[in-house]
Amino acid sequence: MAKSSIEWTEKVWNPTTGCNKVSAGCKNCYAEVMHRRLMKMQPNKYSRPFLDGAFEYEPALIIPFQWKKPTLVFPTSMSDLFHVNISVEFIAKVYAIMFLTERHTYQMLTKRPQRRAEVLKSDEFFEYLWKYCNQYHDTYIKPLEQEMYSYEDIKALFPFKNIFEGTSIEDNNALTRADYLRETPATIRWISVEPLLESIKDINLKGIDWLVVGGESGNKKRPHNADWFRELRDKCKAEGVKFFMKQMDKVQVIPQDLMIRQTCTI
Repeated sequence: MAKSSIEWTEKVWNPTTGCNKVSAGCKNCYAEVMHRRLMKMQPNKYSRPFLDGAFEYEPALIIPFQWKKPTLVFPTSMSDLFHVNISVEFIAKVYAIMFLTERHTYQMLTKRPQRRAEVLKSDEFFEYLWKYCNQYHDTYIKPLEQEMYSYEDIKALFPFKNIFEGTSIEDNNALTRADYLRETPATIRWISVEPLLESIKDINLKGIDWLVVGGESGNKKRPHNADWFRELRDKCKAEGVKFFMKQMDKVQVIPQDLMIRQTCTI
């Protein structure tokens, strides 16, 4: 169930479920539709309606330890880790797991980059992160008589090199999310422009390493224009930002000049 059909990743990992709609990009949320199906398939995990907000699901935390082969992982594809319902302690648990499974590359994505920037710079987050890096190391890697990492070690190693920090932007009203992304501690920053709902040629790409773009799909898809994608492709080329063209309307063929697949490496 973890294998993903999303073109820019390989597996999904969902230690949280549920969300709330915050902008135009959320209107036809694929996770909301999938959540209803999963409520029947996994009733213990998907026990509450999607729009009740995000909820922590502790049993899913350890899943990445079970994946031995290095892989690209999209965390919380069915939710948003930085939803207000998710505690700083639980966020720290997720980051501790990602740190201790450094063989994987995690593509973190949120529509709430302001809260992420605040949490990842807070003393509370680092206190919990230090605690769980040691606790999970002893439990899932190797028990030690002394702690594996000091508080100073964790502070010095952060931001962790195997985590991409990204945000979603769908229209000009969401452009300020890129500013909060730039305030976020990260080694790689990326933007998912999905679904692209209008021309956003004035987007500021300073400090951004990778841009994924895509149109909306599904029965309720909203229209898009190939020139909107070309504007972003050309801007990325001019500013040295890697560009990944994901999809246009499923009934159309992506124009040859937009058939670009560039992954961003650490």
